[in-house]
Amino acid sequence: MKKLLGLGVLVLMAAAVGAYVYFKNCYESNGPLAQPVLVVVPKGANSRLVGQSLYEAGVISQPMLFRLAARFTGLDKHLKAGEYLFEPKISMAQVLDKINGGDIYYRKLTLPEGLTSAQMVEILNHNDILSGEVLDVPAEGSLLPE
Repeated sequence: MKKLLGLGVLVLMAAAVGAYVYFKNCYESNGPLAQPVLVVVPKGANSRLVGQSLYEAGVISQPMLFRLAARFTGLDKHLKAGEYLFEPKISMAQVLDKINGGDIYYRKLTLPEGLTSAQMVEILNHNDILSGEVLDVPAEGSLLPE
């Protein structure tokens, strides 16, 4: 009976070590992404939603492992909203670090000199790349270059 119990414990330990090695390999190895892609992480999104979005964009191949990695690293409560650019072959560890660090993709928009604040707001509100709407027009002279 003791031998059977000892064998059971040994099998469980081997399974745990195997699962750890598999998880660590999936977490640290290159991901499936072949082309750069932009992914938006909405404000208040949990690790399940973020993992599913990354999976659908082709950034990761296993959303459940993403959730587990976020939970085990303690980053599941620190995912920052924003638009992120992911490069090909990015690992799950790098993805989590990028989202946790708020390493968002910045878009540059240049407005010509001499426009009124209302004209600038009009350009921003009709720009196809940006989302949302500017509702309040800033006071004239309050928008400065650079």
